[in-house]
Amino acid sequence: MKTLLQKITTLSLIVGLGFGQFGILGVGQTYAYYSDVEEAGDNLFKAGEIDFELNASDFLPEYENISFSQEGILTKEVEILPGESNPFKYAVSTSEISGDLDFCDALSLKVETAGTEMYDGLLSGFLSSATTTLDLWKFDIGIGSPNFQNKICDFDIEFNGSQTRHNLQLGEGYSDIEKEENTVASWGLRINKVYYDVGAEKGSEGENEWVEIYNQTDVSLDISGWEICDNNSCDVIPVSDTIPAEGFAVITASSTTWGLWYVPDEIVKIVLDDGTIGNGLANGSDMLVLKRPDGVIIDQMNWGNPDEGWNNYNENLWNPGIVTVGDGELIGRSPNGYDNGYDTNQISDFKKFGLPEVELIYPVQDNPEAWYWTYDYDIEWSATNPNGDDEDLLIDLFYIKDINKDSVINEGDTTHTIVENTENDGLFNWTVPSDFDGHIWVKIVATGLENPMLNDDMISGRIYDPIPPVYLAPPDEGLVDLETIDTEAPVITILGNNPAYIEIDSTYVDMGATVTDNVNDNLGIAFEGAVDPAVEGFYKITYTSTDQAGNIGTAVRTIIVGDPEIPVEEIVVEVVAEEKVEEIVEKAEEEEVVEELEILETENSGDDVDPISEIEEAKIEGIIDDEIGVVPEDEGAGDDGEEGEEDPEEINLETGFPSEMLDLTATSTLLMRLFAPKHSTSTPIIIPDFADFDFGTTSSTTSFATSSQEIIIVEGETPVVEDEIAEEEIKLEEKIEDTPIPEIVDGDEETKEDEVIEEEIREEEIVADVVEEIATN
Repeated sequence: MKTLLQKITTLSLIVGLGFGQFGILGVGQTYAYYSDVEEAGDNLFKAGEIDFELNASDFLPEYENISFSQEGILTKEVEILPGESNPFKYAVSTSEISGDLDFCDALSLKVETAGTEMYDGLLSGFLSSATTTLDLWKFDIGIGSPNFQNKICDFDIEFNGSQTRHNLQLGEGYSDIEKEENTVASWGLRINKVYYDVGAEKGSEGENEWVEIYNQTDVSLDISGWEICDNNSCDVIPVSDTIPAEGFAVITASSTTWGLWYVPDEIVKIVLDDGTIGNGLANGSDMLVLKRPDGVIIDQMNWGNPDEGWNNYNENLWNPGIVTVGDGELIGRSPNGYDNGYDTNQISDFKKFGLPEVELIYPVQDNPEAWYWTYDYDIEWSATNPNGDDEDLLIDLFYIKDINKDSVINEGDTTHTIVENTENDGLFNWTVPSDFDGHIWVKIVATGLENPMLNDDMISGRIYDPIPPVYLAPPDEGLVDLETIDTEAPVITILGNNPAYIEIDSTYVDMGATVTDNVNDNLGIAFEGAVDPAVEGFYKITYTSTDQAGNIGTAVRTIIVGDPEIPVEEIVVEVVAEEKVEEIVEKAEEEEVVEELEILETENSGDDVDPISEIEEAKIEGIIDDEIGVVPEDEGAGDDGEEGEEDPEEINLETGFPSEMLDLTATSTLLMRLFAPKHSTSTPIIIPDFADFDFGTTSSTTSFATSSQEIIIVEGETPVVEDEIAEEEIKLEEKIEDTPIPEIVDGDEETKEDEVIEEEIREEEIVADVVEEIATN
């Protein structure tokens, strides 16, 4: 017979057991047990329990579980921690398998513990026999044929334990179940680069942002119909080319992006229909999600600090996200996608990248160059790498053919390779081909090892094939006839007002110009200069056009940014008056020769010497020297005092050019182009003996050969040059004869001071007349 105390104790134990059997069944550290502790006087009543925990590693290699390739093997280890649990036995199995079942069913699994293989078969069919061993469990997951891309499989590894007492079946009596959740994703498409903070030279925010997608797999993949989303909205990717195996696609909001970047041909270009990626990628913080057409997320990332509202859209965010970048920089995977398909779904997968900087030193960007086809030239550059050593940059050189011969680069022109992936040593010697005519341009691209979009490029100015160098023709033909050469520069006509007037803080749109030439059609026009409508002042736009013979035509427009309170007429009159005064001064300087002759004739009127003839003879010789570039035989003494010998110290030994540069006119420039091909180090310069002029250069793009180039002097007749000299002498003598010399009256008391005063008064009257005429018109 039980006492009242015994009855109460038994009831308490039963109640305790009843509540204890509703243990928590879940993921991670789960506690499931029958347990209660009661006291009655000196008696302690304690029920036993079964409770164990799992300590599991990540899959190794860590990136394979979300980039699982056909040859990949994933390894996971799980340790059982029994704690203070009563003795138990357990079995291990896979459960809760979901996702892309075709992919899940293709996964294989090998399991071993304590050195004993427990299973070798398909992942979906795994169930071990019951065991009491507490050793480490090892799981190897593989995949055979066929090859899967952009697939996901979710599954649990389940440990089901029960008491060993009373020899009950698993699941009966005291028990505990622990699970390890797993996700395995096949390799496929990944977000690889994000350019969201657009630099000033790369377009505008929103319109020229871009996202780079990488195809990890060994087959081409179609991204058409997928979605690219930010924290606000999604865009459906339009029909596009398939992305090559281990290749890239760039998604942007506007096709103008392609003109701002060097995008290799093998990269797929995709333009979204609505003009933005999501609602535009924010510089401070935002996110990107790449979804399959069925809405399954394949990849995602975020930068900055996520907003709480984003969790309603996607809860798998990094907080904080990737550190934001500065203006013109970008975020990218590191290592890059094609290095090993690296993807661990961690913030450490990404880092900040800057863009390389490359500059063409020769040929230059701003001015045309004269290169002879089939000659050798040194292309020179400098390139810096913000992400590592400069020597890590790879250099690609191209030339662009002007197919339609319009002197500008457009879609009809073609690009051809000079060299690819050459070292960044700043120099490459190139032999210009001869299988075309018209202009070409040299293009350089510097690319970082990390990614093909980490690049910078630059294009030279136009390069043309000038008139061939003088050559030694058969004796009966003589040298080339200069009269057959085009020396006439293009004529540029400025459209619109010149000078043009705009009010301060208004908008200026240049009307441009047109060009005509005596030989070539469809010449292009380059312009230089800028207008700041916010700053009052005078600005100039210079238009330049070069024909195929190398003749350069220019024209200048003046733009006046003025105060709206000052009448336009006053400002325009002031500017035009200044220009007229400059013209008058230039004209006066041109007439200075005649004035000097008149004064000299006056001062020497009583002498027998004819000063006019002596001065003019000297000036004729000087003009001939300037125009033709011929050194008179009786000029130029060397260091030893002998006439006709050149002073060797006047030659710059570093450049091969004389220290004293000639003031060359169009005629002597033409001779330079004929006799000295620029920068051609492999072909000698052949100079006829009548062209015995100093080897000088001007500040223009025309110059002589380098110091290592051979110069050959040949015999040649000089009919053309001598005729030009004679014509210049006749013209100048006629000019002198036509210039009236005022009669000098003996005893004239007029002084030079009076002449200066009268000249100043005359100039003031001229300026006043010009201003009045402009204001009237």
